[in-house]
Order: sequence, then structure tokens, then C-alpha cells
Amino acid sequence: MILGQKENILIDAGMGLSRARKILKNFSINKILLSHCHEDHTSCCKYFKSSKILVHKLDKENVESISNLQKLYGLNNEKYDAIFKSFMLSLGYREINISDTFDDGQIFDLGNLKIQVIHTPGHSAGHCCFLIYPNIMFLSDIDLTSFGPWYGATDGNIDNFINSIKKIIKFNPKIVISSHKGVFYNGIREKLKIFLSKFEERDQKILVNLKQKQTLDGLTNKLLIYGKNPNQDELLLIAEKFMIKKHLERLIKNKKIQKKDGFYSLI
Repeated sequence: MILGQKENILIDAGMGLSRARKILKNFSINKILLSHCHEDHTSCCKYFKSSKILVHKLDKENVESISNLQKLYGLNNEKYDAIFKSFMLSLGYREINISDTFDDGQIFDLGNLKIQVIHTPGHSAGHCCFLIYPNIMFLSDIDLTSFGPWYGATDGNIDNFINSIKKIIKFNPKIVISSHKGVFYNGIREKLKIFLSKFEERDQKILVNLKQKQTLDGLTNKLLIYGKNPNQDELLLIAEKFMIKKHLERLIKNKKIQKKDGFYSLI
């Protein structure tokens, strides 16, 4: 929440009902800037009935339509309808009417400070970070978790994600706010580089496992990215498959592996 002289802005709305109520009781929120379309960042928008809600133009349709969001996660087969809707219902999710969109470099002037949109695709097509002048960066899901980057949907993109992290490193922010790990004041560049290194680490795991030829499903079941799936969560396995496939496509493009008759192997 950013309190300005001209208006008050909330970045994302996944804080939970009790905190949303506290904000609504004590503050008037003029705008909500959504960093991207994923449900854990949008689920409390419904409580801010008088606030304008904005998102990057590339994520707009996936915020406004639950069926679009379901397709985004690769769950467009009707057998996933019930489980997806049940999951979204557990979050209290509702479709959102977007008031307007923003684009890379757009600035919101609050009078005493400014917020600049930094388009950082990879996690989603319209994922954005926000520079709060002069040197605080809201990273959203460039989140500096030990798990690393997540790109397990149809619009996830490894090369874009890598470029986005490098883009943030160049900004050299003094304070960063991660959606899932809180606020960081020290060692920010090093933490971003460690987060970035996860892509190469995952590439190497796949290459080691391709000393013997493998199918996509075979590699997926090894859980090289998630590491474990204790509850045999089918949705997690689908996300794993998306990410493994993106690595394989990238490794083929870089002429490190080949695909023949449905099997992947080293060149």
C-alpha cells in the first residue's frame, strides 16, 4: 500500500480478508495495480468495490475470465473443470472487471512520489515489477524464493524470464519487496543472481538425465524442478511438465539435445 498526496495505490490484492478489511476501514484506495493475472495476487480485489483496477494489457483477459485462466494453466480439458473451480472457490476467487491497462515505462504520479511500471515477462506474459522512486522495487514473482522461478503455464517463457531478471539487476534497487519472501535490504544483486542461476541448474539436471534417452513424461515424473509431490497433486505435475518442456525446447534450440520418435537425448 502506497499513500500519496494525490491518491493511494495498492499493488496486488492477495492479502486475505482480514487485512483487506483493515485497509478498507482505515484508507481510501484509489487504484489497485496488479502485477499479473495469477489468482494469489488478485483474489481480494472483489472487496475494493470503489477502486479502479489496472493490469498490464497482456494479462487483462486472464484476470477478467476464469475460463481463460484455466486455459492458461493448461487445464482446458473438461475433466479439470471441477477441481479447478473448487480450488478457485477455496480462494474466494471472482472474475474481475479491469478499469484500464498499463504498459512498460508508464508512470503513476502520486504527488509526493512516483511509481514506474517495469514490464518483466516470463512468469506470465504481462508480469510487471514496480519501481517506487527513487530506489524501491516491488518484484512480485521474481520472488527470490529458494524454489526459484516459476513458469508452469502456457505463457511462461524462460528466455523472457532471464531477460527480466537481468533487467531488474541493471536497475540496482536498494530495497526490494518480494511477493512471497518479504522485504530485502541487503545482498539484493547476489540474491537476484542466485535466482537467475536456477535456469542453468535445471538445464544441467535435465542434461544429466538425458545420458539415456527419455520421453517428456518420463522426465516429468522425475520431478527435476519441484523435487517432490507428496500429495500426488496432478496440477503440480502439469506445471512440472510445462516447465520441463520449455527447457527441452530451449536445449534443442541451443543444439544441446535432440528429439527423435518422441524421445529426447544428448547430441
